[in-house]
Amino acid sequence: MKIVVTAWNSVVMDSWENCNKYESMLLEQMKLGPKVGLVEVKRLIKRKKAKFASDPRGVGNHWVTERDGEFIFGCDARLNVENSIAENVSH
Repeated sequence: MKIVVTAWNSVVMDSWENCNKYESMLLEQMKLGPKVGLVEVKRLIKRKKAKFASDPRGVGNHWVTERDGEFIFGCDARLNVENSIAENVSH
């Protein structure tokens, strides 16, 4: 889950700062490991941009719990209130 959150937050933080710094840093780090890891992170980034581009929230504290045999992900949402528009954000 840490990799999923990191990929999501790299896209979010780049949108907050109008740059590509965090995504680039993540991809550079992933090149140091197995190729499959890099491929999966690229897929996560692409998915965030394609399906959740309008969601400006980052993931803060997060947790995974098990309930009735199912895993449930929960988190605190973070928002850069100085540079974001809160309209048309689906929850």
